[in-house]
Amino acid sequence: MKKFGGKIKRLRLANKLTREELCGDETELSVRQLARIESGQSAPTLNKIRYIAKCLGVTVGELTDGESFALPARYEELKYLIMRTPIYDDSSRVELVETYFDEIYEYYYNSLPEEEQLSIDVLQSSLDAHMTDNIEFGSGLLQDYFEQVKAKKVYGINDLLLIGLYFYQSSSDHIYLDDTSLETLDMLAGRLVLQTRYIVPSHLFLLRDVLLQCSGLLLLTKSYQHLLTIVQELNTIISKTQDYQKKPLVDMIEWKYYLYVDQDFSAAQLKYQQAVQFSVMIDDEILKENLEKEWRNDSLQLRT
Repeated sequence: MKKFGGKIKRLRLANKLTREELCGDETELSVRQLARIESGQSAPTLNKIRYIAKCLGVTVGELTDGESFALPARYEELKYLIMRTPIYDDSSRVELVETYFDEIYEYYYNSLPEEEQLSIDVLQSSLDAHMTDNIEFGSGLLQDYFEQVKAKKVYGINDLLLIGLYFYQSSSDHIYLDDTSLETLDMLAGRLVLQTRYIVPSHLFLLRDVLLQCSGLLLLTKSYQHLLTIVQELNTIISKTQDYQKKPLVDMIEWKYYLYVDQDFSAAQLKYQQAVQFSVMIDDEILKENLEKEWRNDSLQLRT
C-alpha cells in the first residue's frame, strides 16, 4: 500500500498539483483522505482510484499496475445483510446482525479502505444507539463528518448512513430541537426526495430507509411540508424495486398524515388495515405487532 501511495504522490507532483488542487471541492476525495492514501495509511476504494487516475491523466490500470482493489465478496455480503435486516426491536434479529459485525471485525475491518471503515462505524453506532437509547453513540462521527454532508446536494452511501444516524439521534432528542436543527431537517428532507435521480438502483433500499426515518422525524416535530412528497417517493422506490418489505411502514406514515394533518379517521383506518394485511402477507409477525401497537397509541392520543 505504501508503494501504491508513493506512486500517486510522485504522479501528483509530476503534474504540479497540490493535494488541495487534486481534491477540488472534496466531494469525491478529501485532502485528509488523499494524505492517508499517499502515506500508505489507508486503502482507497475503486471510486477514489478512478477519480485520482482521471485527475492525474492516467488509466486505472496504469495507476494500479494491475493490482486488484476490489472488496472481498464475503465482506460486501455481510455489509449488505447488516443494511437489509430489519430489526424492529427483535432480540433474535439483533443477535443475528451482531454476528455479521463480529465477522467483519475479525476478518476484514483492519484492511478495509477508510471509506468502508466509516460505513461499518456508522452502522454499528446506529445499532448501538437504537438498542440502548443512548444518543451519544455516533456523536463523534457526526461531529467529524456531518458538516461535509450538509454541504452536498447529491448523497453517496456514507452520506445516507450519516443522515440516518443524525435522524435517529434527533428523533430521540426531538423535544430539544432548536430552530437551526429544524432548518437542517427541512433542508435534508428537500434534498432527499431528489436523490432517486442520482442513486444507483442497487442502493435504493438505503434511500428508502432514510426517507422513512425522515418521515418519522417530520411527524414528531409536526413539520408536514415534505411529508406527502416523501410518501410519493417511497412508493416510487417500492414500485421500481418490487421490494415490499417496508410497504407497511409507508402505509403507517400515510395513516399518521391522515390522522394528524387531514384529520380523516376513515382514511387513516383504511391505511392501517392495509399495513397490517401487508405485514401478514410478508409473514412478519413482529412488524404486525408493532403496527397494531402504534395504531392503539395513535387512537388513544386522538381521544385525549
